[in-house]
Amino acid sequence: MTDLQGRLKHLIEQENLNTLELARRTGIGQPVIYRIMTGTTTNPRLETLMQLATYFNLSVSELIGESSVKNHARKKKDSIQSATSQIPLYKLSQYAPTKKTQKPNDFLIYQPRSKKCFAVLVDSSEYQPYFKEKSILIIDPGLTPESGDYVLLTLPKIPRPIVRKISFDLGDTYLSPLDSRLAPKKIVSIKKLLIIGIIVQVIQSYR
Repeated sequence: MTDLQGRLKHLIEQENLNTLELARRTGIGQPVIYRIMTGTTTNPRLETLMQLATYFNLSVSELIGESSVKNHARKKKDSIQSATSQIPLYKLSQYAPTKKTQKPNDFLIYQPRSKKCFAVLVDSSEYQPYFKEKSILIIDPGLTPESGDYVLLTLPKIPRPIVRKISFDLGDTYLSPLDSRLAPKKIVSIKKLLIIGIIVQVIQSYR
């Protein structure tokens, strides 16, 4: 049994769910969840992992067993507002985090985790197959990054926003590309990073 398979099985039992109900609550196809549960699928899409991690209030690293489940400081009942509202939606290729008066491309009806949440539309094929074109990334700038989180950020030599996995080890900070075959890069000074926010949810398609 894989770490992901075992952990997902435990989480489902802990919340007294079945695969059909989990599919309904997360929007993930029931066959996809079933294949993970039975071990048929051992390397699911990043979108799927992030949706499951978001629902169970974990990081992706915690969900797949790369790191232990440390805490549940991001409680759904505490962090999610009860009412839906409109949050600004920007195109990822056009989003300028340093531009304070940037006009949104659209608005998204959503139940935000905090008043600071906004959304970005993946408007290119750059992140496929990890994020499909026209996927929406929900960003929460109010959370402090934890090891294993996926973040939207800019680098000194790359002013446009990019998505990376952030991790911390013995005081060092590493950024990993979405492609797990590529090695993480050690960041000399985290102060040089502009971390815009943490990706807390992925919506697989927009319209």
